[in-house]
Amino acid sequence: MLPAIKAAVGDRLTLLLDSGVRRGADILIALCLGADFCFMGRPTLYGAAAGGLAGVKRAIDIFVEEIDLVMGQIGCPSLDQLGPDFLWRDDWQRNE
Repeated sequence: MLPAIKAAVGDRLTLLLDSGVRRGADILIALCLGADFCFMGRPTLYGAAAGGLAGVKRAIDIFVEEIDLVMGQIGCPSLDQLGPDFLWRDDWQRNE
């Protein structure tokens, strides 16, 4: 759905994703599919409930660490280079 919306609006609008972001990989997937920005309210709210401002900062740090890890795993050096080519496709050959 996100790629179709991005194709329809192109660069005329900023495409924001606001739902279901639970880990850093979710943000990277959204960016690969065409999102320009992701909200992550629930994880930061959990952090606030668990540890106040320090909990929020820790939640954000966890996201940054996850994003850095996944970026390294997929071999993408920069967020602006992300695109659909970094996503798994069913027609890729497997080493079985």
